[in-house]
Amino acid sequence: MAEVFASFLGTSNYKETTYFLYGERVRTKYIQSALLQILNSKEWKERESEKIFRIFLTPTAKEKNWPSLKSEIEKLSIDIKLEPVFIDKDIISSETQMWQLFEKLASSFNENESVTFDITHGFRFYPMMLMVMLSYLKLTKNIKVAGIFYGAWEARNKIDGTEVTPILELTDLDKLFDWIVGTQNFIKYGISETLTELLENESKNILKKTRGKDENAQKLRDFSIHLKRFTESIRTCRGKEIISGFSKEKFSCKNENGKEIEITEPESLDYEILKNFSREIEIENGKFSKLLKNLLKEIQFSLKEFSTGRIENLLSAAKWCSSHNLIQQGYTFLREYISTLLVKENYGTEKIFCRNTRKEAEEKSMSSSKWKNLLKTMADFRNDINHCGMREKSLKTKALKEQLEKLIVETEKILKNNDNH
Repeated sequence: MAEVFASFLGTSNYKETTYFLYGERVRTKYIQSALLQILNSKEWKERESEKIFRIFLTPTAKEKNWPSLKSEIEKLSIDIKLEPVFIDKDIISSETQMWQLFEKLASSFNENESVTFDITHGFRFYPMMLMVMLSYLKLTKNIKVAGIFYGAWEARNKIDGTEVTPILELTDLDKLFDWIVGTQNFIKYGISETLTELLENESKNILKKTRGKDENAQKLRDFSIHLKRFTESIRTCRGKEIISGFSKEKFSCKNENGKEIEITEPESLDYEILKNFSREIEIENGKFSKLLKNLLKEIQFSLKEFSTGRIENLLSAAKWCSSHNLIQQGYTFLREYISTLLVKENYGTEKIFCRNTRKEAEEKSMSSSKWKNLLKTMADFRNDINHCGMREKSLKTKALKEQLEKLIVETEKILKNNDNH
């Protein structure tokens, strides 16, 4: 993986200053030279990968400042390839030109590069364009954002009597954007992979900084594990996991010969970890911990209907699937919820995982005035999905979604009427 340092060169008459980052100072006119020296001493020096300085040059910058910067970089004791990218305009004056610039910059990056960006100079809209371009490049070229830096000339101050120009690290803005996307994917679509990977990495980073002494980092990891388990259980219709709180002592199944059948234990899914996490945790070592906690609260709100050890979690799962466009899973959870209720009512809770007992309960339900019509309708729609619509009269996708919503409402209505009698 090539290590790339990418930067725009401006057109100003640059003055010498002492740049300051990570406790190190470099005196130079050019932020690019300062960053390369500091990065090389801190991160790049020990790496054997190819190093590239990709510099974006407008016509004026190329003529006015590039010869001097190029000469300075070549004198540094850094084995780095200079890769100028020439921009044909000094001024971007239309939306068309802006998109042409976007395409020019994006096409200069290669697959799997690890890129550090300096955003000190360039067009005024460049920082905003960069945030969009980073998402584009991470998706299309699998680049890794190693760092984002800004030389804050206007924030010069004195340290130990010497005027310095601080270099601000802005890498976490890119990370926060990933957190927002990951949270949105979970809340809107029920996809947790991006989010759980971020949670895991954040936990590792905090443990590394605190040498394994931060208890909250372990809580962060536990939250990640159970969130991933929840979404996997939803997608694969794992009823035992979704009900949660499983204990072998609570359930008993026997075969036709009266012999006890061992019930497979599910993976542990603890809703209390998922629902109480933001109240319990204080991520003091995280750089954007308050923002992270707000995002976690959004996740927890979407799980408010689930509690440990409730058969009703199956109905909540059906509703959750419906709202997250997991239609096939929604039909399955709703059907199995009704079957579970019937087993509980006729045979007791301890029999809800017994296949033969469930089959008997389902056969009885077809003669039940309470459930018969609803179950028949549900079976038709469920079969339509499970057989891929390979029949004379199949429903459109929109209709299957709408019918699931109606069946959930009808189920809740039957349950409410049952409670009132």
